[in-house]
This record gives sequence, C-alpha cells and structure tokens, in this order.
Amino acid sequence: MNRLSSLALILPMLFGNARAEAGALRDLLTAALEHPRVEAQERSVASAEAALDAATGRYLGSGELSASVSRFEDRRIVGPFVPYDFMALPADRELTRYSARYRVPVDVSGLIAAGRERARSDLAAGRLAEREASLLALHRALTACADLHALNLEAVALAKRGASLNRTEERVRARADLGDATRLELSAVESERAAHDAANARLSSALQEARARLAAATGDANADAPDMLTVPPWPAPDPDC
Repeated sequence: MNRLSSLALILPMLFGNARAEAGALRDLLTAALEHPRVEAQERSVASAEAALDAATGRYLGSGELSASVSRFEDRRIVGPFVPYDFMALPADRELTRYSARYRVPVDVSGLIAAGRERARSDLAAGRLAEREASLLALHRALTACADLHALNLEAVALAKRGASLNRTEERVRARADLGDATRLELSAVESERAAHDAANARLSSALQEARARLAAATGDANADAPDMLTVPPWPAPDPDC
C-alpha cells in the first residue's frame, strides 16, 4: 500500500489548509504505518515476491549468455575457411567466442506450474494482509487521536466551568460570612463542586487511557492529538438509490 497516497487522501479531509496541524497528524499517521505489525506484513510481501520470482524462474526455465576472448602470439584463422581463396583468410591474434544456453523444464506432472500458481496466491494474500494491516493501523491511530482531541476539548470546557464555579463559590461563601446566603445555597455549591471534582477525575482517567492507546498505535509515548481536528461531513444520500 502506498503510504503517501493514503495520507494525502486523509489529511485534507481532517484539516483543510491548516498546514501545521496537518503536518502533526501526518507525523502521527506515518509513525502508525511504521508500526512493527505493518512492517512485518511488508516483509511477508517481500518474501512472497521473492518466492514468486523463484517459482517463475523454475516455470520458464533459465538461460545464460557468455563471451570469451583468446589471445595468441601469432595470427590464426578466426573465421570460416573458404577453399581457393587464401587471400581472404580471416586471421587475427584474438579469437572471440559467444555462446547462449537455455534450459527448458519438462513439467510432466504439473508440479512446477502448480507451485507458480500457489506463489501467486500467496503474494495476493500477503498484499491483502498488508493493506489490511495498514488500514487498521491508520484506523487505530485516527480513532485514538480523535478521542484524545475530544477529551482535550472537554478538559478545556471543564477548566472554564471550574473557574466559573470557583467564582460562584467565593461569592456564596462571602455572602454566607455576611449572613446573606442560605444553607441551601451553600449545599448547592458544595454539591456542584463535588460533581465537578468527580467529572475531573473521570476525565483524567479517560485522558490517560486515550494517550496510552495513541502511544500504542503510533509507537510514540509522547504523542498528542493536534488541534483543529474536524470531522468530515457525512455524505448526502443518493436520491437514485
């Protein structure tokens, strides 16, 4: 599978013209395509290609060309001899010989042809497995990246909510010190604070899990989701279908 063509199709869908963020995601996806699982499939395809070349060689046979040059101290006849024409004798001190050989296999039982077809099938299966591994690696990296990006946005929103909650809590406690706030208001603020802390704890755990999945997908322990990640629009249904 062509890695560059795969990335060229994916990146414009996610980032448009945001080159810096697209470059960051390209690095993540490139790392995902260099995962040991993908590289193992690539090595399997290379091995299957070599096996097919060997099987094709056995099926078609083999040939060879050779050339040799002999040098003599005196002139010798190096060409065809024509009687009664001694003046036209082809003589020289160097004699060049060329030869060609070709061996044709005799496949009486069909084993050689069957081996070639089996090698072709193995190569096709290997290429399919390589493409599947590449697509799965891209899917895992993109999914982990999108999840982490969503959690990062949620963390920003939660931080803003926490800042607003801090201001509200300060106002209510200040009013309580002055005797203007009721116990119900204090309980509501404390309940909201507890809910915020619980949400923050859940988000922290989810962020750790998402970073771990992204690190496993890309092989980079410090990988993080780039900004400006957008979800491509769902294609409109075809009215003719």
